[in-house]
Amino acid sequence: MFKKIILTLLIPFFSFANSSYHTIKLAVYKDLSTLKKEISTLPPKLQQTIQIKQINGLYKASVTPTTNKKALKKVLSRYRKVFHDAFIATASAPQATKTIIKNKTNTSLQKTKNINTASFYNKIKNRTFYLCTYGKTTNWKKVLLKTTFTKDHVSYHPLIGKVPPMKAQYKVMHDKLYLFQKNMFNPRVYSRLAYETPQYYAVSSWLDNRRINTVRYYFSEKDARRYLNSIE
Repeated sequence: MFKKIILTLLIPFFSFANSSYHTIKLAVYKDLSTLKKEISTLPPKLQQTIQIKQINGLYKASVTPTTNKKALKKVLSRYRKVFHDAFIATASAPQATKTIIKNKTNTSLQKTKNINTASFYNKIKNRTFYLCTYGKTTNWKKVLLKTTFTKDHVSYHPLIGKVPPMKAQYKVMHDKLYLFQKNMFNPRVYSRLAYETPQYYAVSSWLDNRRINTVRYYFSEKDARRYLNSIE
């Protein structure tokens, strides 16, 4: 069991394995281009939630799984304006898979892109940072963690502060960073890139639409220590 300080520092990334997930199954098409055209008639916000999987030569469109079934019920009628037979169904925890479509810009569809190659993912994969923070979430104690991202795992090794080391899987979907274990995560909790400077990335942690904190991922250990030393 990880200590409370590490949870509040990195936000409650860890999954709740007993959560029940739901999705909206939209349609199954043989022709991908036709499916794309149908999806492009939906409002942009709804398009962003759609994932397409190719199974046995068919293209199956559905909404990214969520634990918030009530939210799906509220938007079901909007999807049905295009996909008349859409329905809510149970689903497994969301996985980072290849998305075959991307939002329409102006009158043309953009090229296919893998959601894992989002800009935030490219900024952190296969890199080492020095995560430092100080404030209410760390009980006003200075914390510095050597943070190493591989292609799909991240490890945290304490350099300053009494916090336990940690290793977890991670995914970036729609520019949101999720940490999880045993291939499951809670989609309500995530981090995202707030802004960047020449010395560090500022990464904010969120629970639903509420920001928990913002931490700094320094590129240099020297700069990270200098920052913490400047705090009285």
